[in-house]
Amino acid sequence: MARPSQLFLVYTGGVLLGAAVPTPGGLAGVEAGLVGGFMAYGVAGTTAIAIALAFRLATYWLPMLPGVIALFAANRKHLI
Repeated sequence: MARPSQLFLVYTGGVLLGAAVPTPGGLAGVEAGLVGGFMAYGVAGTTAIAIALAFRLATYWLPMLPGVIALFAANRKHLI
């Protein structure tokens, strides 16, 4: 099992790589950094990809759901 310090280093490297990529939210750069970092610590490639995609789902796509719900609620109440 990875130590928290190792996870912190992999996460930091992935986010830094994502910041260097000129795409919205570092799309693809963060995933590449996370996969590379996890593989450097001995995680299997398919597992590293699954971790990176789960991270993207939890931090990029799922937070949009409350926003969409709030948008429809505000639109229904004629606030926008």
